[in-house]
Amino acid sequence: MAYQWYYKAAVKGNAFAQYSLGVLYSEGNGVNKDYNKAFIWFQKSAENDYVGAYYQLGRAYYNGLGVEKDEEKSFKWHKKAAENNLPDSQYALSLMYKNGDGCEENLVSAYYWVEKAAENDYEDAYYIIGRSYLEGICVDINYKRAFHYLSKGYLALDTNCIESLAEMYLKGLYVKKDIYTAIELYNKAIEFGDKSVYFKLGKVYEDEGLINQSILIYKQGHEEGDLKCTQRLGIIYYNGEGVEKDLEKAMDYMEIAAAKKEPHAMYVLAVAYYSLNKFGDKTGDVAKALLKEAYELGSPYAADYLAYIIINELKDGKNINRNELVTYIKFGVENNLKESIFKYGYIYEKGIGVEQSFEKAYYYYNMVAENKYVKAMNKLGDWYKLGIFLGRNIDLAIKWYEKSAKEDDVEAIEKLIEIYEKGIGGKKSDIKAIYYVFKLIDLDALKGKKKIVYYCFKGIGIEENKDKGYELLKEIEEIDLGTAKYIKAYLGENELIDINKEKIINLYREGIDLGNLECYGQLATYLYNNGLSKNDEYKELFEIAIEGKSLGVNKCRYIFLKNKLKEVQTSSIVTVEELIIIKKLSTLINSGVYEVINDLIEWYDNRKPQDKSIYYELQNQAIYYNILKKQKILQ
Repeated sequence: MAYQWYYKAAVKGNAFAQYSLGVLYSEGNGVNKDYNKAFIWFQKSAENDYVGAYYQLGRAYYNGLGVEKDEEKSFKWHKKAAENNLPDSQYALSLMYKNGDGCEENLVSAYYWVEKAAENDYEDAYYIIGRSYLEGICVDINYKRAFHYLSKGYLALDTNCIESLAEMYLKGLYVKKDIYTAIELYNKAIEFGDKSVYFKLGKVYEDEGLINQSILIYKQGHEEGDLKCTQRLGIIYYNGEGVEKDLEKAMDYMEIAAAKKEPHAMYVLAVAYYSLNKFGDKTGDVAKALLKEAYELGSPYAADYLAYIIINELKDGKNINRNELVTYIKFGVENNLKESIFKYGYIYEKGIGVEQSFEKAYYYYNMVAENKYVKAMNKLGDWYKLGIFLGRNIDLAIKWYEKSAKEDDVEAIEKLIEIYEKGIGGKKSDIKAIYYVFKLIDLDALKGKKKIVYYCFKGIGIEENKDKGYELLKEIEEIDLGTAKYIKAYLGENELIDINKEKIINLYREGIDLGNLECYGQLATYLYNNGLSKNDEYKELFEIAIEGKSLGVNKCRYIFLKNKLKEVQTSSIVTVEELIIIKKLSTLINSGVYEVINDLIEWYDNRKPQDKSIYYELQNQAIYYNILKKQKILQ
């Protein structure tokens, strides 16, 4: 019936009737669907200046409905309709400008027309223009206008708009910060069908310290199939974040997410396998396979961890695939992962898989140090302190260590204590040393108290107070008996408490038995310096102590090399073997074994090799590290 009335009016030139016939044919409503006839009637209607027909012609040309596809003609008709204030064409035109369909790409025009569509209540435009004003995408940030359009989207039940409004209340953008309104809006988005909001809502509760509520929300999201929620539950139970640590639950959640090929969950699961040694001897192969799959699925974290594994394998003396290492690191760098950028600097420093370049190493270290990555800040501090590539500059070393210390990094704080306690680079300051010792106590009670005990007995930065020192030593005994043994022996060795040689040796030996690594190096040094290393009574004990070199104890390596040097000095002629040992000893300076400098000075003084410049450089280093002994001047 409608067709007959429209047809009679259409043949008489009625533009609305012509448009309506086109709609009937395009939708197959009361007539057989026929895009060709629809196009003919839309064209007639457009010739009679019916605006809706402009839109339909633009749509027909764009999709090839009843006419050959022609994006330029589509653009022309949509533009004509948009200029006549038709929101459907305004929205379509914005997409064409954005994608360069039938016109040159023009993002400014795209956002102009999408806002026009939103002003004319085209609902799909609310979120796009609202989010654009919220984030400053092709328009200046304007929280007021963002709130205006997102609020219109809220009334249209657009869950993306509701979610963005929640974000504005959460951060206090244009509106007063209101956590409860944000939570209410997130719940509205969920109610209207947006299941992806569970994770964000859970994070809000978590950030507010409401861990039980957050877990409840994460579990709801998990049941709805949100893998982010599943993964987060796994991490919470794995780390024991606000709940009792439960590795079984953690693994269950991670394995569910990993089974659905969620790359980040696969990465976390692989790391968990490693830390738990889940499959015994097969753990490495299983975890690596999982990491490689996660990497192939796009996880930069998996790539970075694979690089970490390969670097450790190299340090253990294993053969590695250097090209593979570089590929993994580059992928992490491309994804702006701080850890990977640091590793890029490391491989350039060491020349692993790339040509060695301290300049490039510095570039990457500095890049990530400026972004507060503590390993890089400490690295630059080390380079300035030791004079590696950069000129030795204790002030700049301190600057970088202080930046790292502000991030509560224990290693940087220990380095600052060392500088101020020992007076490296002329920076001796008992007050600053004790300041950082107290900061260390807040972060690592055992390390901090170990230092403060020594300061109490020695009177560094505070008045000498042996009673307080013994009180703290008792506290340390309750935390770590091996460390307490080390401290007592060290105090005795430095004549700060009254114990004999035998007691000192026994304390260090007991510390070794309790797993204290420092006791290895200190016992080896004590026995060697007191001429006891070859004594029948202590020879076996010295051999036990010197084994600390295989555990990475540099002082053990120092005593081992020093002992070896004496053995090879059989004549007045300096041998190649002797020079090799000297070179190895020299590398220990950068590992903090500064006493080796005086040994090297003595060697040059007595053996007098041809190159005297090294001798004078060592003299300067001894002054810099504040350990210079009076030596006979080399002629």
